[in-house]
Amino acid sequence: MRQSREGWGNHLSIDGRKRSNESLFFPFDAALTERHASHDDAVPFRPEAQAMDVLVVEDDDGVRESLAEFLVDSGFQVEQAESAEDGLMLMEGCGLPGVLVTDLDLGPGIGGLVLAQTIAERWRAIPVIFISGRPWLLQSHPLGPRERFLAKPFRHSSLMQVIKELRASASP
Repeated sequence: MRQSREGWGNHLSIDGRKRSNESLFFPFDAALTERHASHDDAVPFRPEAQAMDVLVVEDDDGVRESLAEFLVDSGFQVEQAESAEDGLMLMEGCGLPGVLVTDLDLGPGIGGLVLAQTIAERWRAIPVIFISGRPWLLQSHPLGPRERFLAKPFRHSSLMQVIKELRASASP
């Protein structure tokens, strides 16, 4: 395997068979990579710009993909992550979303509540929509002014209404 940087992106060549050379292109922002690499590992990268309208963090592939497809079709720029850890890595590299939609129970690892708290501690509080089929997971967490809860199953129109509400409350 040979790896090289060509212009504005990474270029990875994989030699899998004789006389075969497959090539993959991975675009990236070199300035972002250099800025991120210059930080000490103990100090988190602090994205300043909103990189996406909505980040959907959900461990169920079908639910996550359905929500993301609906939101994209509704005109939002959407990113997806299947775990809180993946969501944090995405935000470290790309920036914060305008709204976070996260399941409360994300399987092994940290859950949606801890994800939202971690984002607020590392960067700043952002609007959060918690989704779950197990609403009792929120019993000990009173919702803040920029937090909402939708019980699964919910209608896409309910999600759209809550996103609009949160975005309007975030406007000056």
